[in-house]
Amino acid sequence: MSLRKALQTKDFVVTAELYPPRGTGTTEYLKKAQVLKGIADGVNVTDNQLAMMRMAPLGFSALLVKEGIDPIMQMALRDRNTMAMQSDVLAAHALGIRNMLVITGDPVREDNPIQPKAVFELDLVSVLKMIRRLNEGFDHWGGELQGATDITIGAAANPGAWDLEVELSKTKAKMDAGAQFFQTQLVFDADQFLRFMDKIRPTGAKVLCGVFPLRSHKGALKMNEILGVKVPDALLKRMESSKNPEEDGLDAAAELIQNVKDACAGVHLMTMNRVEVIPELLERAGVLSKTI
Repeated sequence: MSLRKALQTKDFVVTAELYPPRGTGTTEYLKKAQVLKGIADGVNVTDNQLAMMRMAPLGFSALLVKEGIDPIMQMALRDRNTMAMQSDVLAAHALGIRNMLVITGDPVREDNPIQPKAVFELDLVSVLKMIRRLNEGFDHWGGELQGATDITIGAAANPGAWDLEVELSKTKAKMDAGAQFFQTQLVFDADQFLRFMDKIRPTGAKVLCGVFPLRSHKGALKMNEILGVKVPDALLKRMESSKNPEEDGLDAAAELIQNVKDACAGVHLMTMNRVEVIPELLERAGVLSKTI
């Protein structure tokens, strides 16, 4: 089932994130993708996350199409001008890619020795409108295309934003610009996420809650350094006192899914390429049969 159909017909949608390789060796990464086949309705292919070079998501997404997996190709504003973005969308459609997630992109870190130049020609809402126009058969400047694209458009949302009303306004603006689904920033606090959903639900937004299974207390502390992410004190203490933090991290993530599953369209699972834990995580959450 495609992501588009899943969003239209399923009560609970699962997407997962997969990094493409840092090089041309794809065998290991395609094996990881096979773990998600039949489990995830869509697989995000990240776009140079952390502003570090990897294989272009366009290329790796095309490989997933050949594997019978529905990719969600990420597109970061950081790395492309208007011409390049439109060319990539046209190429994506031609290669059978039908989902895209438009993101700002992680900033170039000061400790990156290369210091690549960021582009940011357009803001995110403008890019969403641009892809919607390509779907309608026209380019960014109003010229008619020789064949329209057919892309399901996604964007990000942050339930943990400092000013929730501002975040809600941004989310609604993305919907108006063409976003058809949302994957959220990492969520560790179910109550915080449910407050966000109470506010956004009247819009009909398809929201997938971002879930990350923690592996250690140190890792949990690092999560709190991410803008808009808050690991509750109770979870920090749980990870600190745990004799098996990876197991407790999986349990905590499963409990989060159980607490939010009736309030949203599904979950987006981020595991830093540890996709092998995803089937077990979903089983613990009670949303995946062991027969799958």
